[in-house]
Amino acid sequence: MRLLNQECSRNLPFLEKATPVELERFHFAVIKLSAGNLKDLREAVDLAKLDWRDLLVAAGFANSVESHLKWRPR
Repeated sequence: MRLLNQECSRNLPFLEKATPVELERFHFAVIKLSAGNLKDLREAVDLAKLDWRDLLVAAGFANSVESHLKWRPR
């Protein structure tokens, strides 16, 4: 949680004024790509910092601002 809040939140470009609800999509994308693996979580955060649009595409959350709400972790 700390990693997401410190490195994958309002510090991302153009998300400086994002609300916690708006940031959920990015946090869910990181969590989805990590598949429960800490190393993959850090890589997903690094991808978000490089270009969060690529993060959303990789997670399948790029087409809708509500796409993350349909994701169900297994």
